[in-house]
Amino acid sequence: MNARLQRHVQIAVGEALKSTHPKARLGAIIFHKGVIIGKGYNQAKTHPLIKRWYPKYDFHMHAEMDAVIGARGEVAGCDIMVIRILKSGALACSKPCANCLAMLVAHRLRRLYYVDEDLQFYEEKI
Repeated sequence: MNARLQRHVQIAVGEALKSTHPKARLGAIIFHKGVIIGKGYNQAKTHPLIKRWYPKYDFHMHAEMDAVIGARGEVAGCDIMVIRILKSGALACSKPCANCLAMLVAHRLRRLYYVDEDLQFYEEKI
């Protein structure tokens, strides 16, 4: 992992540490050519846009959604990194749920970075 991505991991960890969710602390950042344009973390509250994107669901704010909602400008063509932190401070699997992945596809993000089930950083095209 290059130095720029390592810096992005640290910023995403900082977002995860802001999480107000009682069970899972996730942070996400959206960036384009190294410049961060959106940050977010999961919260135990909801948001009106969630109802618009997913009218059948009533769930809390996911970090990926928070980052898209709070992004400065268009997110199409950008990359997103999602990080999950355990209470111990260790990284954990942070692969987005099916709903968040569908939302990222709909917003035409380009690439996704996350920690997989084997606790390795994974990069995939969206």
